[in-house]
Amino acid sequence: MLGNKNKYTLLRVFYVFLSPFYSLLSLFVRKNNNIIITGSLNQEYSDNAKALFEILINEDKFNDKVYFVINDKYKRHQFNKIYPGRFISNLSFKNAFFILKARYWFCSAMELPLAVFFQRHLRQVTHLGHGMLYKKIGLIETQVSWYKKIYYILVTSSFTYTIATTPFCQKVISAGFGMPLKRVILTPQPKTAQIAFPLKIEDKTLSNKESMHVLYAPTWRPYASVKLFPFDDFKLSILTNFLADENIHIWLRVHPRFEQDIDSELLANPNIHLFSAKEYSEINSYLSYFDALITDFSSIYYDYLTLERPVLFFDYDFTKYNEMVGVIDDYKKVKATETIVNYTQFQQQLLCIKNGGFDLERIKEVNKIVNYPVRNEFIEKVVLNKLNLF
Repeated sequence: MLGNKNKYTLLRVFYVFLSPFYSLLSLFVRKNNNIIITGSLNQEYSDNAKALFEILINEDKFNDKVYFVINDKYKRHQFNKIYPGRFISNLSFKNAFFILKARYWFCSAMELPLAVFFQRHLRQVTHLGHGMLYKKIGLIETQVSWYKKIYYILVTSSFTYTIATTPFCQKVISAGFGMPLKRVILTPQPKTAQIAFPLKIEDKTLSNKESMHVLYAPTWRPYASVKLFPFDDFKLSILTNFLADENIHIWLRVHPRFEQDIDSELLANPNIHLFSAKEYSEINSYLSYFDALITDFSSIYYDYLTLERPVLFFDYDFTKYNEMVGVIDDYKKVKATETIVNYTQFQQQLLCIKNGGFDLERIKEVNKIVNYPVRNEFIEKVVLNKLNLF
């Protein structure tokens, strides 16, 4: 039976094979300077696509040229209340023709604004991605299917560029998407700028700067549920007392589909909270609220490194994950701290962070390896310069 991951791949391949007509038509359409952006499955307004749209819409040079493709009717209606006329679908011939006339396309996932082939010589198509790679994706996944390989070849034939933040990441991105290095441009990710401009938060607990706040953001596994606090010597009662005594709060950020699976006893703890993606959709807009991060294989790790704050690793199933999904070959170069192997060590590290004794030297070294060398508050200007718009 196909897993969800493979079903999405097959669905995407199906949509691509519906595109010959528009691919042919695109050869004869005269291009204008419009900019068309889209997110995952042409359904989401999030991640790098959202961040780039909001950068461009606030620039006088671009704000009357930029549009966002989203086929969800309700979302499109809501966003058009904020940015009138800027959100469109690709479901009608009129809109499809409008999209084909644009000289600049951007996508944060593998879906283009319109499903077509071989566009990179007809317009500038830039793939923004969801983040730099710690785990393997695409053509370098450990168990990549034959139909996914075909799908990637078809879709990337339209990409003029994809992006990477540093030469280290450039090599991994190039391999993951099967694109030559010359088509992987070095630029910050648009969404990283959000870290410098955090959204206001209403939660009084998280906004309390006298407490220590830790974001716990594990990665979804295709083979098993995530184990939270995966230690043989873990006892919830001990953690409960420790967090209360030390005024430490842990905020759980799991995949939205699995929020309901979190043990209710954990969330009954007054110092453990759900930081829901349903309520706080853009995680980068809130990263600066957290004094430390617990992670495993998530690209959130790289974004958080820009703050140069402590990071702990709970990659308890590294061997299994590496076999089933894959971690990049040079992961040791960018893993800033050793794996936490028991609860006692975890508690010691939390105290070390709270007391200011956590050594950040390695964190700073890895930040330079994986993140573009610019302060987050200046990223928007660099992005506008790097993306080769008119």
